[in-house]
Amino acid sequence: LATSMWLMWQLRSLPGLMLFIAASFWLPQIVECAVRGVRWTAATPRYVGSVTLARLFLPLYVVLCPYNLLRAPVRPGLALLLVVWQAAQAALLLMQQGRRGPRFFIPKWLLPQPYDYHRHALPRGHAGAGGSDAASLLPGWRGRVQRVLRAAAGAVRAVTAALHAATGLLGWQPRAGPG
Repeated sequence: LATSMWLMWQLRSLPGLMLFIAASFWLPQIVECAVRGVRWTAATPRYVGSVTLARLFLPLYVVLCPYNLLRAPVRPGLALLLVVWQAAQAALLLMQQGRRGPRFFIPKWLLPQPYDYHRHALPRGHAGAGGSDAASLLPGWRGRVQRVLRAAAGAVRAVTAALHAATGLLGWQPRAGPG
């Protein structure tokens, strides 16, 4: 609150810029959708249009009505700029909900690589950088993994997200408890 009050005091000689900043209310939602890569499901065209028009009413009253309460001068150019700016924000927000996705306006080379959730298991006999099979993927556990891999011939294998190979031993029995 204090920062907003200070900013308004500093911009008191630039009311057009203050109105322009205040009219940028859809920008945080646009950025949030683009950063997270998700569609905002509540953004129906009716909702976005009605909120945009409702929030345009007071600024347009101030800049277009010659007898407004603030006694601000009439500035039709600023009014047109506010309408175009809010229409552009609303259009961008609605286009993010379309089939091209929330990041359609960001160049492909700036987008992060999507994570592949459907990885395949390592093929049998896969030799990594430092040894055989999964042992090279787990350098601190090399001896244990090699013993497990030797003991688990014909076992089912999987690869985790961190490229750790897991081997399910067929016929594995839990250790008996004390007693």
